[in-house]
Amino acid sequence: MPRRAGLSAFGATGSNVHLVVEEYVAPQRIRSGAAERGAVAQPVLIPVSALTPERLQAVMIRLRDALSRPDGGDDRPALQDIAYTLQVGRLPLPARRAFVVRTLKDLLDALDKAIGEETAIPGLDGSAAEGEAPAPADPATLDAWFRAGRLEDVALHWMRGGDVPWNSVARAGDPRRVSLPAYPFAGDRHWIGGTGQEPDRPLDPVAFQIATVPVWREQPVRPGGPDRGALGSVARGGGPGRILVMAPDSARPLVAAIADLCRQRRPDALVWRVRLDPPSSPSGPRSDAGGDWEAATGQDGWVDRVLAAAGPLDAIYVIAAAGGEAAPPASPGDPFVETRLLALVNAVRDRAGAIADRTDLYLVTGDRPGAGGSGLPGLGYFLAQDDPRFQVRSLEIAFGAGRPAGDMAALAQAIDDEPPSDRGEVVRLDGGRRYGRVFRPLAPQTPPGEGFRKGGRYVIVGGAGVVGGVVSRRLIGDFDARVAWIGRRPASDPAVSAALASFAGPGRPLYRQADVTRADQIGAAIAAVKADFGAIDGVIFAASDMRAANSPRAGLVEREFRRIFSIKAEGAIALYDAVREEPLDFLCFFSSAEAFAAAATHPAYSAAVSFADSFARDLASRAGFPVGIVNWGAWKALLAGRGANVPAAGFLDDGEAWAGLDLAVRLLRGGLASQLLCIRWPEARASGGAIPGSASAAVMAPAAPQARPAPSAAPPVAVRARTQETAAGGPASGRKAILDLMTGRLAKALRIPERQISPATSFADQGVDSIVGMAFASEIGDSLGVPLNGSILYDYPSLDQLADYLVRRGAGPAGHGHAADPSSPQPPSLQPSSPQPGPPALPARTAPSVAGGSPDPRLGALAQDLHARFLAGELSAGDVLQLLDKELETGFSA
Repeated sequence: MPRRAGLSAFGATGSNVHLVVEEYVAPQRIRSGAAERGAVAQPVLIPVSALTPERLQAVMIRLRDALSRPDGGDDRPALQDIAYTLQVGRLPLPARRAFVVRTLKDLLDALDKAIGEETAIPGLDGSAAEGEAPAPADPATLDAWFRAGRLEDVALHWMRGGDVPWNSVARAGDPRRVSLPAYPFAGDRHWIGGTGQEPDRPLDPVAFQIATVPVWREQPVRPGGPDRGALGSVARGGGPGRILVMAPDSARPLVAAIADLCRQRRPDALVWRVRLDPPSSPSGPRSDAGGDWEAATGQDGWVDRVLAAAGPLDAIYVIAAAGGEAAPPASPGDPFVETRLLALVNAVRDRAGAIADRTDLYLVTGDRPGAGGSGLPGLGYFLAQDDPRFQVRSLEIAFGAGRPAGDMAALAQAIDDEPPSDRGEVVRLDGGRRYGRVFRPLAPQTPPGEGFRKGGRYVIVGGAGVVGGVVSRRLIGDFDARVAWIGRRPASDPAVSAALASFAGPGRPLYRQADVTRADQIGAAIAAVKADFGAIDGVIFAASDMRAANSPRAGLVEREFRRIFSIKAEGAIALYDAVREEPLDFLCFFSSAEAFAAAATHPAYSAAVSFADSFARDLASRAGFPVGIVNWGAWKALLAGRGANVPAAGFLDDGEAWAGLDLAVRLLRGGLASQLLCIRWPEARASGGAIPGSASAAVMAPAAPQARPAPSAAPPVAVRARTQETAAGGPASGRKAILDLMTGRLAKALRIPERQISPATSFADQGVDSIVGMAFASEIGDSLGVPLNGSILYDYPSLDQLADYLVRRGAGPAGHGHAADPSSPQPPSLQPSSPQPGPPALPARTAPSVAGGSPDPRLGALAQDLHARFLAGELSAGDVLQLLDKELETGFSA
């Protein structure tokens, strides 16, 4: 049914008018297969224009993003309709570009190339002086060009300021106007008293080195085959295929199509179907399966029953949505689908022979807002990286609001054809097309919008944490802003008191206590801040709880999983409900690079950021103010305490993080981008790459070199001692020295005895998370005199493999350098470069004090030890500071 609305106008004399308007619903048209795929028989001319070259950039960005976003499926505009709309439905403005293309892909490629480029032909950007550009063509010449198909000449004529009678141009077919992005107004404020902004404040160039925009890009559809898919490994190894499918009742057609496909390939395949039931009320009856289902998750003991009956599982499907219908959660932030998968994973881990040596795991989610299972991609990241038995495919199906699911047999085949990802990266399937996520660098010419206000009023949920403190200092110091923190701990908590006390004078943040997962509490806190400030200009959601960060297994316990998940999920929902009626400049959710499969070391946190990002993207399309996401890499500030002696390679320093946030807010308020990934990239990167360590990672365009001090020629004392022990040895003894060095440093970082470190065991299995990994890699690199960052641990995931690689590259403690193997491939995480300045290496625990007034080298070892205890939840940030102060006062007494 079309949407309808009523508009009323009331005059001062009592007259009034009421108008009823109804949405126009275009009739369905049958297009050719080529048109469906965005191709046309003859090229078309796509004109775009704006008032200024800067706004022209914004026009092209909006058009590219709208046509790149794969959420239109078969409703995506045909190329001739796009051309017709932009020709006859837009006023020609001075700054112009035009593209002659045959396919939608050609248009997207042309827009990509044009964005950020300077025009090479005078007059084509609308800024040339009179007489500088060639004169436009006369009407007779134009008509001849059109009849001869010389659209390139027409494009040049139009870009040079000439008129084109678009309405009288002869056209093939029956093009129509379609919905395309509106004009991106500059957002300039014209009001008494000024703008409250700093219009001339430049962006920090470092922001463009760390920030990229995640976008979906079409990729080739992977062809199927007899040895691929859920039964591929079974077909090679023999034996019946055992398939478990978990899905809501609304997914019956897709479940049946999957079962049929499995039996076509293996007539003896055993398919167990388990219905995903939302949690029942505590007093309600337990669910019965019945019908086409062999079991239901609402039944007591469903996991044991299924595993006992099905035997070793060769494939597992978890379908959270199908046909546009989602598994309905008990509440929007309830992870009931995620916890059902968690129960199954825990059971098969504890039961020998419950799954095959290689088990295909398919995680299927939808793109409907509020759908259950939005956290499944995060769980997929963790399982793919943590347990090699699971061959993970994470698939997002673009059903779209009100759109039919299409051919379920074809969809089942497309799901089955998808190859596994060793990092669990998400692939999107939309109307027969396949999309992967890439990360598009921002051109430094990206037009900045308005950012933070001078004298603005801002709320940071989770502001008492390290990240909130960094942001607050810049807001207060640079903008004279008023800042309020909302947190679950009372203001009397030592850590909160210490954080507040670190702000001197009238700029100290206001603090309000509230449990972010409680809608009543967060609503009351927002109301109190508004009463104190008079209004709220922007809100940042930075709440999280990573007390179990060094214990991934704790996140596999449902109670702990729900606790961590609820802070991001229920917290995001409750916060939006509290501010939805406020005229905010922006609402920004702080997220993590783990949302894109980067070092997903904690299942609950990875799942939580996947859900929160999905929720925020939905809000961005319907909220009354800009809503955005910043997916952060690791911050150096998270090392806690006095981190000056902790290597920072791979970590964002405070200046870089602020530059990324400043850019994100400007782009968000300017309507140019609603999500940024801000991360320390490898030294080389290229457009359209993936995050470091991901399966689709590509080398990216050169970034400006980071300033790092040169590593000292003399190795740390502990390394020197090992060098003396093996000085007579060759490469083998050099490898032993490297392995000994890394074993000692890793044991120190994890706070375990060296004998518990296994050189053959993966870093992830030994409890190394992304923060510990980055610090460890940087420390080893500084000790050996080579630049390393945390992504090297993805390329060489154990001490043995990393030691072999370093020996091949000629690395080693003093006296143990060897010629590099020229045939050895060099990953992006270790690029040859001249030594550059950087922080000193952390000394080993046996290093003596240094005379002559130099800092005691044991400070670095102590800082690393306290860092590990902080991440493990044993110490608060305040505790870390107190212990460091105590040791400094006592001179590091034994």
